[in-house]
Amino acid sequence: MITVTRENVIRSVPEEQLGKWIALGYVPESGLPEEVPTDDLIEEDNGSEEVSPEPSVSEDELTGMTVPQLRALAKDAGIAGVANMNKATLIAMIMNH
Repeated sequence: MITVTRENVIRSVPEEQLGKWIALGYVPESGLPEEVPTDDLIEEDNGSEEVSPEPSVSEDELTGMTVPQLRALAKDAGIAGVANMNKATLIAMIMNH
């Protein structure tokens, strides 16, 4: 697990999901690693089209996450009312967002 921060939020995330959390704007406490999995990062477009701040996450990756991790990801994606959602609902909401 790696500790990442963004503003006043501190989270522990699995090392294999680090790229997704960096794409959401989190920074590892130890600083950025020399090699971040670039397939998980979102490249900024210099055109006028906005780039989504959320990485695409597969259903298998979501299933491997804990409910608190899913709630944090859903909240960061702007999904409201996540506090009372169960794992299946969280996964469905994130996949459809």
